[in-house]
Amino acid sequence: MSGLEMFYSYSILAIPVLFVATFLVDRAFRRDLRNRHPETWASLRSSRPLSVRPMANSLGFQRYLWTSRYRDLDDPALNQMASWLKGLSVVYVVSFLLVLVVLMTHQGQLKPHP
Repeated sequence: MSGLEMFYSYSILAIPVLFVATFLVDRAFRRDLRNRHPETWASLRSSRPLSVRPMANSLGFQRYLWTSRYRDLDDPALNQMASWLKGLSVVYVVSFLLVLVVLMTHQGQLKPHP
């Protein structure tokens, strides 16, 4: 097995694991933010029309997370969870993009692993 095939095989295994880990940390972060800081959680909820609310809420939450505004809450456990969430998200996206690049640039060169 070539190095490229090994990278591809491990990446195909790692991406679902990274996805699940990111999903679980995201869920825990949102739960803890909602339970321990309800006023902050309420401020992240959108007042936009119901039809666009899920997207607006998600974008507002992402902006809150990536601008590190959670640090204003002075909650060390939440800060740690946010750091993990951002780190996992970056690793997941980069891994996914690397697999796409490998697939697009090496079409026909990768053999399925038995």
